Amino acid sequence: MISRLASVAHRRRSFRRRRDRGERGVVLVYTALMAATIVGFAGFSVDFGRWYIESARVQNATDAAALGGVVQISTDFDDAEDISRGLLEGHGYDDPNQIEVGYGDSVNQMRVTTSSTVDNVFASIFGVDQTTITRSALAEYLGPVPLGSPENSLGNDPDSAVEPPDYWLNIAGPDATKQSGDRFAAKNCGNSVANCDSAENPNNLDYSRDGYFFSVDVDAATGQNLEVQLWDGIMAYVGDYCEAGTLPDAAERADLATWYADADERYTGGTQTNPGPYCTGDQDISGDDVELTVIVREPDDTPWLSTDNPVVTDAGCEPTTLPSYDTRNGPSIYQMLKQDGADYDPAFASMFRRWATVCEIQAENVVSGEYLVQLRSNVADTNLTTFDDQLTYDPSISTGGHNRFSMRVGFDDDGLDNTPVVGNGVQLYANGKFPIYANENGSNTDFYLARVDQRYQGRSLNVTLFDLGDASQAGTLRVQPPEEAKLGGASGSDLDWFSGCNFYKDDPDDGTFNTDPSTCQINDVRFSNGYQGRIVEVVVPIPDDYWCDRDDPDGCWIKVLADFPGGVNDTTTWAAEVIGDPVRLVE
Repeated sequence: MISRLASVAHRRRSFRRRRDRGERGVVLVYTALMAATIVGFAGFSVDFGRWYIESARVQNATDAAALGGVVQISTDFDDAEDISRGLLEGHGYDDPNQIEVGYGDSVNQMRVTTSSTVDNVFASIFGVDQTTITRSALAEYLGPVPLGSPENSLGNDPDSAVEPPDYWLNIAGPDATKQSGDRFAAKNCGNSVANCDSAENPNNLDYSRDGYFFSVDVDAATGQNLEVQLWDGIMAYVGDYCEAGTLPDAAERADLATWYADADERYTGGTQTNPGPYCTGDQDISGDDVELTVIVREPDDTPWLSTDNPVVTDAGCEPTTLPSYDTRNGPSIYQMLKQDGADYDPAFASMFRRWATVCEIQAENVVSGEYLVQLRSNVADTNLTTFDDQLTYDPSISTGGHNRFSMRVGFDDDGLDNTPVVGNGVQLYANGKFPIYANENGSNTDFYLARVDQRYQGRSLNVTLFDLGDASQAGTLRVQPPEEAKLGGASGSDLDWFSGCNFYKDDPDDGTFNTDPSTCQINDVRFSNGYQGRIVEVVVPIPDDYWCDRDDPDGCWIKVLADFPGGVNDTTTWAAEVIGDPVRLVE
């Protein structure tokens, strides 16, 4: 019995020894497999880390390249591409075979795709020596909204048979009051005016030392000189309706007909009910007249910034300050026009109620792109400073009043001075801020306001109107879609009205504020109803499926329909912008 028990115990010990040896073998196998796995994961973690870091580097570089290039894409795609590739090269990516640059879904979008090859560490053991990482960025640029017109002119043209738009351009002297209607060029506020601080100098917080900018889009050089012309760009007091008595009387006009065949019509005065087609309405303050400085700037590669464009200084297009004339105390308008008189002023005669060239760029110097015409009333002289792209602001200038005029830009096709210029391939529009004067009795017209195409789908247009309604009777004002606008594409349904508009006034408790959001209309517009010196904002939702004909230069222009049944004497300033960042990454 004892021997049997001993035998059983022996067999059990032998089994345990065999099992222990077997388990040790399994553990060794498991350990070897685990070690290989751990080493593998460690190796792959090195590769994964390299891939992750390089992915971030490629994406950052691609984002920067897209954002940097897209701001130039609307002007010149080749320049935009050069900028993008230069930025990528600065980040270390200079292989052209690994870079793609092109348009996005629209002409104001740029897509940049960049690839980078990474040498693998562990994966190479398995025959994967390199990994290619590709990243893409889509950027969008929405520049300043073009304001004013799809044509090559802004303001009335009394010498043209074309129906006038019933407004003039306007610029005030620094000492004019803001409540008179010029939001950005008048330093002083007056009473009950938006954005003012009596403790500041100037107390108009909207005052712009840089004045106003107008964009001149030139599609292509034509081998002809490019000219900028102003209608009655000089300052000569005649009164808002040309009623001031400074213009020649009937006998004087008959005498002037010796030199000017149309003198009786061109140089006549006006009244509130009939100012006449030639009446710009220059208004002064006690003879202290505004002087208008004209500066033309060349196209550059920063279309979002206006003040850095190089100033054109060629002969015939230097910065120019136009003279003003004290018609109250100095020689009269008649005396300055009378060619055989002692006070005859040829410069005055060539500009008063006429088109005059203020800049002529020679054909060999004309380039395609966006020129800028800068208008200011705060420059003492036009000598360039040490910064060759700037002119000196003079805070001591205290001229006042309002100079009203028109402007046109185009190519000179006959070589004659001050003849009409051809606007083919040239567009002129206000750059973000639009100063207007209207004095036509019973004005009922539609103003071109802003060019808004499909790029702005789903965004909102913010229209800012300052100092509306200087009229004898209340009127209405409506923001209207382009005539060809539709919903859902070219074959979609007509977009007759913008709807869902929101309206804001800086002081809603000041007078009545009667609006109709369903048709984007403001009713009872009159200064006595709380619009004097006030800012009104109209936020216009652009539908997600909004469409207009952006291939047509006359397409996509939003209009303002202004109906004033009584006498109008309205200096006002409009502005418009698309809400949102002008440069952004879409994806």
